[in-house]
Amino acid sequence: MDMRKTFGGDKTLERDGVELHLGGDAYITVARAGGTNVAYQHALQKRIRPYQSKSGYIENDTYIDILKQTFADAVVLDWRGLELDGEPLPYSRDNALRLMRELPDLWDIIKTHAEKLANFQQEEIAEMGKASPTP
Repeated sequence: MDMRKTFGGDKTLERDGVELHLGGDAYITVARAGGTNVAYQHALQKRIRPYQSKSGYIENDTYIDILKQTFADAVVLDWRGLELDGEPLPYSRDNALRLMRELPDLWDIIKTHAEKLANFQQEEIAEMGKASPTP
């Protein structure tokens, strides 16, 4: 078994993201949450650091919100075709955070796909026959 093929991600895809198809004409571009996405690692460390200097313990709800803020900073990079309450929703960090906070199922989809190594491997993407994984 070739370890690099099995456990290696494409550094460019991990940093620049892949399009996650949500259905219809709705796509979210997500970078990898982990791997070689240094922006993600730095953003997460920055948000966790204040808790490490105290007790080292973070309440689960607080940790989930830290993750959502980190995803808004360094994982959700862009989107197209998204609407909220029938109105077009332009991409912004604040709108990304809002959607992840208000729509738990969307948060689960984004988190699952951003953490999945296969979504950031050229070979896997080629097998899917397109440049974006789908939920």
